[in-house]
Amino acid sequence: MAVVVDTDVVSPSERFEFWQAASSQALMPFSIRDSREQPFSGRIAGYELGAVRMFRITSQPSVVLRTREGILAGDPECLQVAIHLRGKTVVKQGDHAAALKVGDFTWLDSSRPFTIDNLEPVEWLVFGLPKHLLRPKVDRICDQAATRIPRNHGLGRVARAFLCQLGKGLDNGTVLENDTNVGEGILSLMRALIGNTDGHGGATPTGRAALLFRIENFIEAGLGDPSLGPEQVARAHFISTRQLNRLFEIEGRSVCDWIRERRLDRCRRDLGDQALAGETVYTIASRWGFRSHAHFSRLFKAAYGCSPSEYRRGTRPSSRDRVP
Repeated sequence: MAVVVDTDVVSPSERFEFWQAASSQALMPFSIRDSREQPFSGRIAGYELGAVRMFRITSQPSVVLRTREGILAGDPECLQVAIHLRGKTVVKQGDHAAALKVGDFTWLDSSRPFTIDNLEPVEWLVFGLPKHLLRPKVDRICDQAATRIPRNHGLGRVARAFLCQLGKGLDNGTVLENDTNVGEGILSLMRALIGNTDGHGGATPTGRAALLFRIENFIEAGLGDPSLGPEQVARAHFISTRQLNRLFEIEGRSVCDWIRERRLDRCRRDLGDQALAGETVYTIASRWGFRSHAHFSRLFKAAYGCSPSEYRRGTRPSSRDRVP
């Protein structure tokens, strides 16, 4: 368990002030006001799953404000995707606002002001997703922040069941923390879930979203195969390559672009893993389907602004400078 904030460790008179300081440090800088119950209580349990961070948050009623001052003080540059597990809450960001019911999904962009009004004692399961891993459609996803995906939405229902069981497994130790494969699975699931909203608080037809989710998972499982391409993907899903290309064009990319991006991201992850420091750059590139070292190096530098060797040494641009 990476982060634990619990107001029970301080006296009742100090709890609200402690909660504001400790939760801002654990999550991101924000202010909290309007506690309606005394003494205040709250708890945060946090876990690292590769690039994804998961938090289970419970608290008494309060209003959470992410202000421009808070953003300047610190921005993790992530999307906070949340399952609302208990209580009544209204979230607002930009032009969107959503009154959440138990079981609903929503998401908030850490780089823009938002408000969370917890009207009752609440419980959340929150997943912090680095925004650069949601490209190329991250801008559209962020524009739809504070959208509500209802609990009875088809893919949302499946995602909620999986993520709630994952949360229980992390809490009781049956799921291991720092499991990067679990983190990758969460990212794929979230891309399918939040990447297919209609901008009006609902979801687009679930057939296309579900097919895209299956295809992206198929690609993830086959990244190590150098021959993986549109024909193989289309054949495995009983559709034509034209249909496959149209499906990805709607997402603003090609199938080949997506395969390349996912391979590069897997290589980036392995290059930053100290447990793999003994492996050569070419060994890592080959594991994820790149045949040519020179070709891989060119693609990696174009994507991340530095060579694979520089990235491994820690000579890396900030996430703001990364190229989609």
